[in-house]
Amino acid sequence: MQLFEYTGPVQNFLPGNPFTLIPSVWLGLALWIFASVAVAILILRQAEPALSKFSLATLFWPSLIFIGVYTNTYGAIDEVMINLEHPYNLFHHGFFSMSPSQMQGGTVEMIYYLLHLPFAVSIPVLILGNYLIGLFFGWLHLVCAWFFWFKTLSRKNTLLLSCLAMMFPLVMIFSNGFGNVLLSLVFFLAISLAVAEKKEFSSLVVSGCLPLIRPEGLLLSLTHSVVLLFGRIRRRESIRFVDVAVAFIFPAAALCLYFSIYKIMYGVWIPTPLLFKLIKPVMLNMFSFREFVSSLFFWLNQPMMILGFAAATFLIFFWKDERIHPSTKTVFIYTLLLSTHWLFFTVSFSIVGKFLFNRECRYWVAFLAALALLTLLVVSHADAEGIAHPSKKDFPRASFTLFLFLFFTGLFFYEKDVLLFSRTEWVNRSCALKSGSFLDRLAPKDFRFSTTEMNSFGFGSDRFVIDLWGYSTREIAESKFCNGDKGRSNPDYFLSQSPEVYWPFWMTVAGIRAEDGFDVAEKKLLFHHLSRNQGNLLGDMREVTKRYDLFFVRDPNLKNSRDSYQIGFFIRRDVSERFRRTLKEDGFEEKRTRPLDPAWLALYESEKIVRYAC
Repeated sequence: MQLFEYTGPVQNFLPGNPFTLIPSVWLGLALWIFASVAVAILILRQAEPALSKFSLATLFWPSLIFIGVYTNTYGAIDEVMINLEHPYNLFHHGFFSMSPSQMQGGTVEMIYYLLHLPFAVSIPVLILGNYLIGLFFGWLHLVCAWFFWFKTLSRKNTLLLSCLAMMFPLVMIFSNGFGNVLLSLVFFLAISLAVAEKKEFSSLVVSGCLPLIRPEGLLLSLTHSVVLLFGRIRRRESIRFVDVAVAFIFPAAALCLYFSIYKIMYGVWIPTPLLFKLIKPVMLNMFSFREFVSSLFFWLNQPMMILGFAAATFLIFFWKDERIHPSTKTVFIYTLLLSTHWLFFTVSFSIVGKFLFNRECRYWVAFLAALALLTLLVVSHADAEGIAHPSKKDFPRASFTLFLFLFFTGLFFYEKDVLLFSRTEWVNRSCALKSGSFLDRLAPKDFRFSTTEMNSFGFGSDRFVIDLWGYSTREIAESKFCNGDKGRSNPDYFLSQSPEVYWPFWMTVAGIRAEDGFDVAEKKLLFHHLSRNQGNLLGDMREVTKRYDLFFVRDPNLKNSRDSYQIGFFIRRDVSERFRRTLKEDGFEEKRTRPLDPAWLALYESEKIVRYAC
């Protein structure tokens, strides 16, 4: 392997900021703080309004708070981009696919991302569409809570809806770009119809559609059906065959329809992302009890979880109290059953790798939504019965206390991390998007790209990208082995494909820093988890270093860390000279070159290879 360092007009080949249409996180912060302060002032200064059947005024300020929190926390990680490629390629190339040239499935959320099609005219507009669609479906949770549970015009209901809008863990799932927000909304609607409106049959029809949104929606459908049917048994009501059919056969049919559509579209029954993430019994030897306990305590320390468990404990102690409304008890039963989903997925992520807050938590979004609703109903009951302060039943003291608690924990518990991440160079993976665009414009059109980052890089380049992570690559998703990082791995795949370009994302940085460049390339290769021996996804690195050269390209004229890019990538050796000529023709100058230090390979190979059965 030969190392090359080039300098030149990198900025001329970079697109504009693809997130330029998204409102600033600071605007979101200002909006939710302003609206929250306004709610507090209105609650303290105004007397209780005359009650009416319902009033949109109850929803106004909570909606502003929600828009602020959503905007403040919005961010699309790399895995979202692999989903957004599908509507983009459908709009521009006629394929609802990760690839612009063939049908390759990389999403399990076909309905959700088909809704993005009208926005797919360009990447910035499509990302704006992702922001708006998530905002709309997230806001509809607030509308459902208002319409079915808290629609009377009162200070208490305004406070409770405001509290729902400030439950950061829930809103951060809505704002992470994935389609779980739609899954959560449909489930929230189903339980609201069943419990608040007593329209059980309608709710079963609604929940039966959940598997069409995401395959694991079947778990939510069955949970809903079990709660309703056992409720009828407990009340000694008759159960019709049609009820059983809608409760169990309809969701199963919806799941079969989902898999049939996928088969027609992509030629396989099981989506590749689902196969890639599938947990098998043989993988239990990878379970880390330490990781499980760490993830569990991470969630138990979340303010929202503390409130939810406190509400559940209160309800258990007062379960036989006739003043507790039956609907609150039913929501508790939903929450209890849904907590098993949370525990299951927590165990699963303790098997396959480290837990990431803004990504993995989406799998138990329905549990968080039910927990939030349970908390609000218990607090509402406390105010209605004057439990919080018996001598002042007219002031919603418990609701106001909850409101203040969520406001200050949002401000001091979450905002520090939100604002810190917003200033990092990898926020929204803009480096990856720009790198993909840079190489797409510079590399010959017959060059095939590959990466282990899924898939902001590919989203930025309008060509097929080999996904070496395996999320959309069948040969990796079906592998029987996992590497030392507990990720599915096919160590022969990269070399068998030998693409002309491989982009290692950790070698691309905003700003020119000595610790990330040409002089320390061996260190960057040795210690990164995707190229070290334990977690390597490229295969035999001795063979890789024979077949590929490593390039670093940077723009020396830019000093600002936000604008100055160093882009690192592998080029296959037999086309390396051709690529160097292209660089020269486009105004780039070779500054330095050297061979890879052979001592690095000896150190690399001294690391023990770890492999698990998958």
